[in-house]
Amino acid sequence: MQKVLPDSKPRRALRPWSKTEDGAVIFALAPTVRALDNQTFECCRLNNTGTEIWRLCDGKHSVADIVRLIADRYGQDQTRIQAGIYAIIQHLGDQGYLEVDYESFF
Repeated sequence: MQKVLPDSKPRRALRPWSKTEDGAVIFALAPTVRALDNQTFECCRLNNTGTEIWRLCDGKHSVADIVRLIADRYGQDQTRIQAGIYAIIQHLGDQGYLEVDYESFF
């Protein structure tokens, strides 16, 4: 994924994901998972903050918006949490779960 910038508007890619009963987001780490197989597969579960960031990655919120909203939600200084949020978005993008600036493809 291209480098995450403040005005980037990340959105969820068309990759398999689900929510747990408590609302956390999980991703299957296997390249393909078929529901009828009785196979086990590895998954990644986002923590509460990661899940909130994921939900805000809708192609409408910029990364700067996401930083501001998360900072406000947790009563944190934006500069204190900015690097972590950028890293999460960049990592999810590098893994193919987020895309940036989707509208530029049309």
